[in-house]
Amino acid sequence: MVDFLDHLLEWSGDHAIFLLVLSRPEGTDRRGLVLSRRSVTTLPLDPLSDEVMGELLDGLVTGLPQTARARIVERAEGIPLYAIETVRGLLDKGVLEKGDDGLLHLRGDLGELETPPGLTALIASRLDALGPDERRLVKECSVLGGSFPRQGVEAVSDIDPGGLDKLLSSLVRKEVLTVRADKFSPERGQYAFTQSLIRSVAYDMLTRSERKARHLRTAEHLRTAFPDEGAEVSEVIAAHLHDAYRAAGNDADADELRARASAAYRAAAERAESVGAPDAAEVAYTTALELSTDEAQRAELAEKAGRMAFRGGFNERAASHLEAAIAGHTAAGRVIDAARVTAPLSWAIYSLGRTEEAIDLIRETLASVNTESLPPVVVAELQAYAGTALAFTEHPDEAHERLDAALVLSQQYELAEPLAIALNLKALLLAKEGRVEEARLLLEGSLAVAKRHALEFESTAENNLAVFLVLHDLAGAEEHLHAALGLARRLGARQTEAVFADSLMNVLITLGRFDEAEELGTDVLASSDFPYPGTFYLHLLLGYLDALRGRLESARQHFGHVERPAETAELQSRVFYGFAASVLAFAKGDFRTALDEARQALAAPGSNQGLEGLAALRECLPVAIDAALALQAIEEAEKLVDVVAARPPGATPLFLRAQLHRACALVSAARGDTGDVEAGLEAAEKGFRDLNYPYWTARVQLDLAEWLARQGRLDESARIATEAAAAFETLGAAPMLAHARALLEPEMVRNPGADAERAVAQGRPSLSE
Repeated sequence: MVDFLDHLLEWSGDHAIFLLVLSRPEGTDRRGLVLSRRSVTTLPLDPLSDEVMGELLDGLVTGLPQTARARIVERAEGIPLYAIETVRGLLDKGVLEKGDDGLLHLRGDLGELETPPGLTALIASRLDALGPDERRLVKECSVLGGSFPRQGVEAVSDIDPGGLDKLLSSLVRKEVLTVRADKFSPERGQYAFTQSLIRSVAYDMLTRSERKARHLRTAEHLRTAFPDEGAEVSEVIAAHLHDAYRAAGNDADADELRARASAAYRAAAERAESVGAPDAAEVAYTTALELSTDEAQRAELAEKAGRMAFRGGFNERAASHLEAAIAGHTAAGRVIDAARVTAPLSWAIYSLGRTEEAIDLIRETLASVNTESLPPVVVAELQAYAGTALAFTEHPDEAHERLDAALVLSQQYELAEPLAIALNLKALLLAKEGRVEEARLLLEGSLAVAKRHALEFESTAENNLAVFLVLHDLAGAEEHLHAALGLARRLGARQTEAVFADSLMNVLITLGRFDEAEELGTDVLASSDFPYPGTFYLHLLLGYLDALRGRLESARQHFGHVERPAETAELQSRVFYGFAASVLAFAKGDFRTALDEARQALAAPGSNQGLEGLAALRECLPVAIDAALALQAIEEAEKLVDVVAARPPGATPLFLRAQLHRACALVSAARGDTGDVEAGLEAAEKGFRDLNYPYWTARVQLDLAEWLARQGRLDESARIATEAAAAFETLGAAPMLAHARALLEPEMVRNPGADAERAVAQGRPSLSE
């Protein structure tokens, strides 16, 4: 039998025609397990010209009479599928046959060619021309979907099984059906319609009662054919029951079918949730809700849909679902349920940047109900979520109060989730107050509780502990972040996956593993089809890496994907934006903007406290000092140094201590106070080396090599610059590598006077090209 697709591909090779999977426009809007927007590209296609359509027909059929050729081209109106289906219709009738050359040839007199005026009519005409049993089987198969095994056909069909194989073979021969032949496909050996439009036309030929009966048969077949009552294909079973309900109309069993379909979608949602597909779970819960007539059940399903939307990163939809759930509970007088759903709603609203609104929501809820009448778990969760939101605002006293209340209730009533959350956020508050050891113990305790009870919060506990460790230069951060990423991916929580990937990228960059960091960030961005909050940081980090590597255009492109956070936005986003903006400005040689951006980030309220304060200092202080020195603003550089020097030892991790040594030495050098420069840079180098931070080790080596060259100690300078150059080459930090090599120019060695000064100027550490 002729394979039309092969012929069309052979013919199109010389004519630059691309074959696409065709779908109705609404097909790309479906969400769930079946179709993801991530896998769909929509392209508007203009009709082909008559000339190209004629060449298409010539490539399919040899010796087609000109009159017939012209009529098909005219009717096709530039749609290749019309021409293909017309030729297939002639094949059905036996007018065409395959020759030795693999092409179709006329078998006899073509006669009067009647071509229906439209593609749908053409396909309907083809189906009408089939034998009665063939046509009947095609209609029955249309219920089964895009691909189906023989057992499925037998389960849904009324045709005698003894004659089924003969009919299927005939339909394959006539290219109504095809057999999947890809040896790597799990659908290999299954039947499928050659075109989805054929299936649609065949399905439309079924009566309402036929559709209902066959959808029910298919659902029952799938339930019995797969283990665990068809759990693996629960969404497909639900869809068939839904179609059966739609076909039922006013039948006596319509309400029963509606309830069965709703229950089936709920089962499908639970299955999707269990396999880490929150998007599909949300869709299934929502469909179950739409089919349900029980108000209490509808509110429950809305809550579940909201939780899945939040897990999937769709915060607006999550808030909408949860608000609907609260409205349903409130209307029915279910005060406890309404209060309970307020906790996740507040977090969805908080995640949208509406912090004060989230806080007010919980305050109002706690004030409007008698908390003694609420279950302890509800009160504990409300207090924990309120404390969480408050911890990131200027309400530290109330945050402590709320979290302490949650901790008391959680421990008294053995409530694992609010206990883990409250411990975690209490730790972040203590870190802000400089109580570092207490904070670490609470973070470890939070993670232990989450692990012991297998809570979803475990991934967040892993991440927050890791961030604490890396900001305090303590071991173990990378392992915790890999664990956090693994948990997020198993849950399908793409929003938190992006956030955790950002944290891990920071660790990898600090450890000098630039390629791994870039690969991770690029992979997560490629899998994100909308701007999750976490992708804000991924773009900035990838832009930072590009700047370090001298790829300024790529850095600008990444930076172009983000917007400057509002003054009311969380501190972390404002600090990191300022850092990235300062790095990019420095890379372009715009030292004034670099200094202003870094200084603005360092001056943000709260930027000298807690983990956010440490992150601000780590990221922004070095570039701010370098920019100030490049501008010869020595007093400004000294003020920046004082920011770190004024911190107590327990609030100054080793990285900042090394940066302080470096900064003090560079400021002294700029002032001409040479006494402590070399010792300060050597102390900084040792600090970075002990931490195993290769980029900063090489950076301070370059500072030292420059200083030694200025003192005429060229052999020592060259030795250290050579070591720094090797590190920068390994890292792929091209601008720094160029500066290091500039210190090794032969003319500098020959003439350590003016040439040395020129080489030093070329080698001045910066991120510029």
